Amino acid sequence: DLLKRFPKVTVSWSINTLNEQFRADMDNAVSIERRLKAMRQVYEAGIRTVCFVSPIFPGITDVKTIIKEVKGYADLIWLENLNLRG
Repeated sequence: DLLKRFPKVTVSWSINTLNEQFRADMDNAVSIERRLKAMRQVYEAGIRTVCFVSPIFPGITDVKTIIKEVKGYADLIWLENLNLRG
């Protein structure tokens, strides 16, 4: 309800895998299932949503499957490749 008070609010989620084991090894954030559920709820509440697929791990991140999963409740999908700094 609070978010609906703002005229141009957007809520974004970062997802780089649908594999919970890989996510758990790489990320100490909430589960992919909880992120997808939250994204769906916010979208259905009429709030603009963005799925940020980042980083894209070559050979691991299944971009096509992630897009298929979120396309029904993401207004925009951003992609970012893996940036290695050294």
